[in-house]
Amino acid sequence: MRTCRSCSVNPLLCFETVEDIPTSSLPYLLIPCYLGVAQHNTSTTDPVHRREQLRLAKIYYMDFLRRLRNYGFEFDGSLLENEDSLPDTPQPSVKKFTGEEVREQKIARFRRQKELKQTMEELRRQQQLNNGDESTLRELHLTLIKYWIEKVLEELNSIEEPLKPFIITRSEQQKAVFGLGYPSIPTMTVDEWYNQRFGGNAAPSHAPQKPGCSEGHAGNSCEEEHEREEDEDEKRARLMRWDEYKDDHRRGWGNTHNKG
Repeated sequence: MRTCRSCSVNPLLCFETVEDIPTSSLPYLLIPCYLGVAQHNTSTTDPVHRREQLRLAKIYYMDFLRRLRNYGFEFDGSLLENEDSLPDTPQPSVKKFTGEEVREQKIARFRRQKELKQTMEELRRQQQLNNGDESTLRELHLTLIKYWIEKVLEELNSIEEPLKPFIITRSEQQKAVFGLGYPSIPTMTVDEWYNQRFGGNAAPSHAPQKPGCSEGHAGNSCEEEHEREEDEDEKRARLMRWDEYKDDHRRGWGNTHNKG
């Protein structure tokens, strides 16, 4: 009698597996999912109200996953095991994933969602070509449910406490090889570097040196270089004086009788 009364309220309770559910009743399995999405995506500026919305969204999401698990859908049920454990019973040991492992899981889930989207598009095209074939329509509903399973698992992870920032392994290895990244620990003090560089001698002179007069050149080379520079300076000054003279004394000014 109780079973009949339950079936009259919720027809889905009368079926044991998803194969027993008629094709027309499959979309009703998504009702808790849609209710959770509505609560999750409702915007509000009140933190207390937002916390209540997230709590309700999590309840709807969990109800959606429980129903599908009871009907035989396969997915990662670790979240359900944690929620369904009794308060007095010891909590099951849950593996703590690192930031990189969570990132890899998100990438794999995104790829599965993309594949399911492509499958749904293909099934919709087949349904249009086959004039609403029931087998194609049923497969389309089941694929849509599998897609929302992946989305709900993603939404549940987003409701949980955010993870701490992590460093991708590839970047960490790259920094270890090329010496990039901060903070960097100094290997010696300034005094140690100075003693290693100059051997405890007096500080090197920072006076500008003449070009060509480096430490390795002999004194004669420097003197020859200086003489050559002086000759070039004198030649440059002589040419400048000659240019000034030509500017002040134009050609032909001294020829008063037009002789030439």
